[in-house]
Amino acid sequence: MTLGNYRHRRQIVYAIATAAVFSVTWTARAWQAKDASAATQAAFEQQIKPFLKQNCVRCHNEETSISGVRVDSLDGSFDDGRIRLWEHVQKRIASGSMPPKGQPQPASADRQRVAEWIATNLDAARLRPSPKNGLVRRLTVAQYRNTLRELLSLDDDLTETLPPDAISADGFVNNKDTLQLSPMLLEAYFEIAGEALNRSIVDPKSKPAIEKF
Repeated sequence: MTLGNYRHRRQIVYAIATAAVFSVTWTARAWQAKDASAATQAAFEQQIKPFLKQNCVRCHNEETSISGVRVDSLDGSFDDGRIRLWEHVQKRIASGSMPPKGQPQPASADRQRVAEWIATNLDAARLRPSPKNGLVRRLTVAQYRNTLRELLSLDDDLTETLPPDAISADGFVNNKDTLQLSPMLLEAYFEIAGEALNRSIVDPKSKPAIEKF
């Protein structure tokens, strides 16, 4: 390999390695409503939240999340991260399968009112416009480590100096809201990429270091 090819290859691989810091997360919506409208939130607090607390929370809370479902953290918002959970809750309530048989059951009118309220807000959430280019987030530490390993066939773990990823309220480390990238963290990613390349690519013009034992 000539020195020119070496430099060219290093530039390409360095660009790929540093670009691997980021990941494009495609979402079906252009925006997320952080706060529900006043009317929707009021309806949730007055009607939906008491229904969930009485009929659902005892089995689907932080400590007892049967089937991995929690409803104690739901509020009147229908942002993208909660739509699938709301769909699941609406389906169970409308079909009468939640609460399960053998448990106290809500009145049919209350069940219908809650199911219709959720369905109406789900329809409104699905009508939100979709983005064209998605949202950008960084890779988690584990994802970046695996990317370097696959890209450079490097078994060394150089990501030990990175701070651990934050854990979201749902208990995940790959939530886009927690994968923020500060200038200092970005610099650390670049340094790791450079060190990974130093260990993976040999400059044919450089002489090997002589070590005495």
